[in-house]
Amino acid sequence: MEIYTFIAEYKGGTYVSQISAASIDEACVTWGSYVAQSDDIPLKNKTSFLETLQSDLAEIPPACLDNTPNVWYFLADAGKGYIHVNVVKTHPAVTDWQPRSVGMPAAESLN
Repeated sequence: MEIYTFIAEYKGGTYVSQISAASIDEACVTWGSYVAQSDDIPLKNKTSFLETLQSDLAEIPPACLDNTPNVWYFLADAGKGYIHVNVVKTHPAVTDWQPRSVGMPAAESLN
């Protein structure tokens, strides 16, 4: 299984989620199901969104960006507008990342 990070922009908001799947196609369908079942992205008709997304992905799969392996883009029809979605295949070790507190150097060391 691979990990895919979805960065979705919709109506001025940016929504980030991660999906574990065997392929980019499976990840996109799984992401659509996740969005339709959650309240992460404020959609009015989640059932319609999922049905349209599955149909659209079958017709036009996510586009791999030129000269950028493991990065894709697609549009998801949300009824009244589109969700712009970027997907990045993410190395599993990155998902274990923990923020580190980094202190500022002492003022005297900056001179």
